[in-house]
Amino acid sequence: MFNFFSNVEEINPNEVYKKVNEGHDILMLDVREPDEYDHIRIENSVLIPRGILENGHVGHNYQKEAQSLEDSKNKEVIVVCRSGVRSLHSAKFLKDKGFQNVKSMQYGVIGWAQNGYPVNGKILQQA
Repeated sequence: MFNFFSNVEEINPNEVYKKVNEGHDILMLDVREPDEYDHIRIENSVLIPRGILENGHVGHNYQKEAQSLEDSKNKEVIVVCRSGVRSLHSAKFLKDKGFQNVKSMQYGVIGWAQNGYPVNGKILQQA
């Protein structure tokens, strides 16, 4: 059976936290929606919602973030979402666009926060 995400490497929150703590040069790209990002986010992450990222029409709202992403094409990019699904799609998109060292963080911001790693905000419960 064909695996659509076979070229996308996943990384768990523990490994990401270790890299951050060791001072690795990482861009943490959050692909959730702005309201999700406003409620809880990983410190120093950059927001470019998946729809905007994959549509290619960044517009003036995300120009700085898009430039930060473009400047990171040759360094490690870790894509984050709420639980690890949207980040897989966006990481595949970036790989297909020529990003060499891109990974999707398993379990997303939820997994990060549940491990007790630093966040701004708190997890909202699903209704």
